[in-house]
Amino acid sequence: MATSENQWHEPAIAADRVSAGVRGTRYVFSSSHFLVFKGGDPASGQVECSEPLHGHDYRIEVEMVGPLRSPGGWVVDFLVLEAALSKVAEMLDHKILLPQPSAILQITPCDQGQIEIVAPMRRWIVPSDDCAMLPIEATTTELICRHVASLVAGEVHRHDSGAAGMLKVRVEESAGFFATCQVHLAAK
Repeated sequence: MATSENQWHEPAIAADRVSAGVRGTRYVFSSSHFLVFKGGDPASGQVECSEPLHGHDYRIEVEMVGPLRSPGGWVVDFLVLEAALSKVAEMLDHKILLPQPSAILQITPCDQGQIEIVAPMRRWIVPSDDCAMLPIEATTTELICRHVASLVAGEVHRHDSGAAGMLKVRVEESAGFFATCQVHLAAK
């Protein structure tokens, strides 16, 4: 509200938390995966099942909720968030996402930079460079999101050790299907 010509005053509010985020079509990784799981078959008891190998265009977005920092009046620099998302998307782009370790899946190195992947009723031999071994139990969107959140949090702190607050990461598997993970960041 203007009190005199060309002079503005801050409104009398106290916002202790503010958010800043980054999303867009640049933060995408196109990857393939499949789920392996134990399923119940009434005739034979427990059997292991496997989805066919298929792909998604995963979209990542991030939001940081925290106090405004001085000097500058920001929660986190947009460029830090952008760099973190870009790096993570690049790491996972055009890869077969594999859980490691897995109680069901068997992954074995072969000759000439290849690996053999054995799942129930399925077997692949692929170049190891085409795979991303993820430290998760399965390649569900929820677990991929948790892993991505951990990577983004590490990148944010690498570029800005003063970043503090709640980092919210969302990974969308396909339009309308997503998982969200929240990670608390403390300033170093």
